[in-house]
Amino acid sequence: MLINCSKTGKKAAQYVEHLLSEGYLVRDQSNGRGLPGDGFFRITIGTQQDMDEVYRIIRDCAEN
Repeated sequence: MLINCSKTGKKAAQYVEHLLSEGYLVRDQSNGRGLPGDGFFRITIGTQQDMDEVYRIIRDCAEN
């Protein structure tokens, strides 16, 4: 899943670092493959439980 976090005011690297520390496979896609800026990251997820947890982590990171 490709996520654009540029409207949160945080760089993708901040989300990447946080998600990696929680054990999720994630890659910073900033300025990659023709994507503008530093607000894109890609994450690989599996189960619905994983998706729910990733959503929580991303939401918490955006709020803090």
